[in-house]
Amino acid sequence: MVAVHSTARGPGLGGCRMWVYDGTEAAVADAMRLARAMTFKAAAAGLPMGGGKGVIMLPSADALSRRGARTAVLRDFAETVDALGGAYLTAEDVGVTTRDMEVVATGTPYVTGRPRRHGGSGDPSPWTAIGVEIAMRVAVQQRLGAADLAGLRIVVSGLGMSAPGWRPPARRPVRSSSSPTSIRASARSPTGSARAGSTPTRRSRSPPTSSRRAR
Repeated sequence: MVAVHSTARGPGLGGCRMWVYDGTEAAVADAMRLARAMTFKAAAAGLPMGGGKGVIMLPSADALSRRGARTAVLRDFAETVDALGGAYLTAEDVGVTTRDMEVVATGTPYVTGRPRRHGGSGDPSPWTAIGVEIAMRVAVQQRLGAADLAGLRIVVSGLGMSAPGWRPPARRPVRSSSSPTSIRASARSPTGSARAGSTPTRRSRSPPTSSRRAR
């Protein structure tokens, strides 16, 4: 399914999320919520884009275990994207990779986030990681009046399958300590929750969210 929230500034841009939901209503709600968020995200960045989101709802965690199943699902999604005639531009999100975008691109030209070796913009998750770090720094500045994250105890919940938590590109590492002051960045995701520097473990099948809390 595809949700397009706004095309006032340009085509709706937003990644495709492949996930096991509790039901169709949950999948539709997730797509609509995220499409709306993408509208504001693109506008805040000054992009000539609107907001959209794609969702591939899997019936079970092993739904793509059969040979060729993943390719078939991605091509079916490509047909859906192409039917919108450019109103929606898709890319990676949770559960989807640059290789998957190559498959989608065989069925529609309205794709971004393809591998760099093929002239695409590549994996967007490092830029997401930068955004998360900046958000934490702003939260610290606004809430605690601190100019840096040094000496603060950072707890990251939900690193995500789209990889921003795995390869944070921050030029200055976020240090953790036993300080009683802590900043909590919370987002439910397929990888569950983990403290900074640890290996995330699967804990919840709830769809990921983009909420963040500073304490």
